[in-house]
Amino acid sequence: MFGDADRVPLEKIQTRRGDDVLAELNVEKIDLLKVDVEGAEMHVLRGLDRYFSEGRISTMMLEINAPHLRSAGATPPELLEFVHSKGFSVADIRNPKQPLSALPNDNCVVNVCCRRLS
Repeated sequence: MFGDADRVPLEKIQTRRGDDVLAELNVEKIDLLKVDVEGAEMHVLRGLDRYFSEGRISTMMLEINAPHLRSAGATPPELLEFVHSKGFSVADIRNPKQPLSALPNDNCVVNVCCRRLS
């Protein structure tokens, strides 16, 4: 997506911060946030800073696609550190009782469950 500009037509779109959209819709709390945006996960999560800082997100499901994430300008370790810094534990959905601190390899695609610790 991010590195394929020469292969697909591009179209400009307006984007908005998740904090702003959720406030406009009067969403007080998010029980489950699913994010699968082909590498743009850091962009989405950074746009939810107020909801993170106020503890208004309980659980997240993220698809981490390492190659797509790098194409979007982030790295898997950066994403994991960001999620941990917001007070979440991270586990592979295939092994939810085992905390995940690193991805198995540099080119993996993994779905993770992130739960607020307190």
